[in-house]
Amino acid sequence: MKKLLSLLFLCIISSGAVAQSEDSLYYAAQKSMWKGKKDCALNLLGTLVSKYGNEDTGLYASLMINPTFRSLHTDDRWGVLMDSLLIRKHSVEDNITQDCPQKPAAIRHDEPKASHYEIDLDIDVSRKLLSVKATVDVDFHGKRFMDFALWKYSNINYITYNRHTRARYVFDADSATTWIEQAGRLRVYAPERGVYRRISFAYTCNLDSLDSWMSACDTSWVQLGYYMAWYPLNTHSEHTTGNLRITIDKGYILTGSGIVTRHGNTWFMKQPWAGYDFTVAASPHLKRKIIENKDRTIEIDYTDFPETDADSVADCCNAAFDYYSRLFGAAPDSKLLKLIILNGYDGAFSRKNFITAYATSYNEWLHNLLGHEIGHFWWHSAPTDNWNDWLNESFAEFSKLCLIGHDYGDTVLKDYICSYRETTRKQCPIYNLDRNAEGSHAIFYQKGALILYDLWQQVGSKTFFLFMQSVADRHVSNNEQLIQQADLILGKQWSGWIMERLKQ
Repeated sequence: MKKLLSLLFLCIISSGAVAQSEDSLYYAAQKSMWKGKKDCALNLLGTLVSKYGNEDTGLYASLMINPTFRSLHTDDRWGVLMDSLLIRKHSVEDNITQDCPQKPAAIRHDEPKASHYEIDLDIDVSRKLLSVKATVDVDFHGKRFMDFALWKYSNINYITYNRHTRARYVFDADSATTWIEQAGRLRVYAPERGVYRRISFAYTCNLDSLDSWMSACDTSWVQLGYYMAWYPLNTHSEHTTGNLRITIDKGYILTGSGIVTRHGNTWFMKQPWAGYDFTVAASPHLKRKIIENKDRTIEIDYTDFPETDADSVADCCNAAFDYYSRLFGAAPDSKLLKLIILNGYDGAFSRKNFITAYATSYNEWLHNLLGHEIGHFWWHSAPTDNWNDWLNESFAEFSKLCLIGHDYGDTVLKDYICSYRETTRKQCPIYNLDRNAEGSHAIFYQKGALILYDLWQQVGSKTFFLFMQSVADRHVSNNEQLIQQADLILGKQWSGWIMERLKQ
């Protein structure tokens, strides 16, 4: 008893020395767990809940899935603590009125679109300057103009039709594009006469002010892609191919979202599969690990990442591919995976055959991140700018949940399910929701994943995964198509159930 009181006294003294901010208390509780001081951790968590439980409605979900606190879940004091936190959370949420802006999905079959790019790119790292010549195959679909996003600090030399006829255009550098804050709007007008299917661009980009997500141009790391619009990017064109010819300062090793080769001082990147992004990355310190497994190639590129952890990442990717193939059927583009690992904690994105992720080591967080992004190899057919994106993000998130259950067990999976239910408890319905609405990440990722999880529990594994395979096989791209597949495989009772959940 004296020993316990002494430990509690020391914990109280040490907790008093901890700055009482939410982040400080949270980290101190984790640190206590790492040192094996469970009583101290619980005391710190109690202080955290009492001070911030009414302010941070996301605290419950964070604590529930944090692996550092997982060994506390069987302790009665943990149950009391989390019940207390739920009461605080619900008392706040139950007095909040959600604003749920509606934006039904528009059908845009006749929007102007780009289909193929031929690009010459020179990267002058020392001057932070790009010189670009690009030829883009387009179809105006009878419209007066076609809009592109382009890096806002671009100096356009010329734009022509079929390399000869000068094009009329307006570049509004201050007109931002969704997800691409440092891009301007380049509006190219259709020619008055003749049918021109090819537009040529020549311009330079000054990157001194580069501050976009997943973008960089410094001596240690260069990354150019969708989120800075270094090439003329039409956001309606999600099925483009391309060939890039690239030169860069001597000593840099280049990688990217396509198949990269080198001839002398010139790099080439071919992207023969239809997608909507050309990511180019380079570093003088780039390391590469290539793993061949049956007919699959996994390439991992990184600069500052532990070698042994890179092996663990490769094993995780292989295992996820094999597991998802059993659940959803073989992915049509699973023969190649390129993965770039960046040093830090700032999320990830997935394109066809390509993933970029921030991480400092291999752990449960990175395992789950890869689980979601690899899921997109099956779930990527829906448009990303409206509520049909739930067919991409919710399905990839559900894939991640399946992988968690497979690799960490049902108990851990149930923790995640509980966390997701609390996160989305008072969130807007998915149906017709504006994709950029407040809280959209939790809605389009977690709330939709719960619909799939609950459907799985209701209809059983055999029927459910037959349904999922049919959705993947047919590249379902909108909710109407999904409901048709549900009618066919599950019956009208369950297609109706899906629609009801989407509207709740």
